[in-house]
Amino acid sequence: SQYQSNIITILKKLATSADGMTYWEAKTSSKKEDFPLYVYRQARSADVEMTAYALMAYLKTQTFIDAIPIIRWLAKQRNSLGGFSSTQDTCVALKALSQNAQKFGANDQKLTISMTAPDITHTFNVNKGNRLVLQRVELPKVPGNVSADVSGSGCALIQTNVKFNEQKEKTKPAFTLDISVSPVGIFYCRHKLKICARYNKGTSNMAIIDVQMVSGFEPITADLDRILQSTENILLKDYEFSGNKLSLYFHEIGESRVCVDFAMEEKQRVDNRKPAPIKVYDYYDTSKFSTVMHEVKDCLRN
Repeated sequence: SQYQSNIITILKKLATSADGMTYWEAKTSSKKEDFPLYVYRQARSADVEMTAYALMAYLKTQTFIDAIPIIRWLAKQRNSLGGFSSTQDTCVALKALSQNAQKFGANDQKLTISMTAPDITHTFNVNKGNRLVLQRVELPKVPGNVSADVSGSGCALIQTNVKFNEQKEKTKPAFTLDISVSPVGIFYCRHKLKICARYNKGTSNMAIIDVQMVSGFEPITADLDRILQSTENILLKDYEFSGNKLSLYFHEIGESRVCVDFAMEEKQRVDNRKPAPIKVYDYYDTSKFSTVMHEVKDCLRN
């Protein structure tokens, strides 16, 4: 329809195209981080999500040729496990890629992929019977050039994953995170946990504070319910407690401190319990985060 055609025209005007790929990104005034040439910087969650929605629009309007550079960019953002930066962008991006697979992946496939790398040559065969099976081979020597010669018909994704360790330079985190733990009463093994966070420059997008509970402890959720129902609360959006992790959802966090305090109670006695992390991060840009550890002293026993 004419309406769909107009949408695609608008999307093309807002797109960024480079190196045979097409994607959409949020325009920010912040300076991008400098990365060494050998490090590929994964895109922000918001950019992955926007590009995935754009791909679904292209597929809906059957703009298949123009969709190929978008698919190429999305595939490049996947991590070694096949996901992306966050749960949200992973769900949307995989939905877009699966829609593409429905349109192009159902045809008969018969591909031969001959891979050459230092000290190794290997051949992958992709056909209708194994097209959904992950095939992999370990490269015995890196760094080095990897080339692939593909023949036949069909569609397949070739991905190389490299893992290495490097010493990070100390940089100022995007958030400042302060915590305090204090005992509550003497008859129950309860402690009050106070968490304060602020964004060091400007205002974040939706933010999440993940509290990994110290072994044996659980939050008193009634305290969090009272905060949500309070007329003074304007930023805490919701919370979720599952699998020993408490997640606090905020509309945003700015340069003014945002504090949440609640009690936590020992549900199971654990000896020699270890500290646990508390992490705050920008939901749409997970590279912006800060992490601190918290611990609970042994409770007084009768």
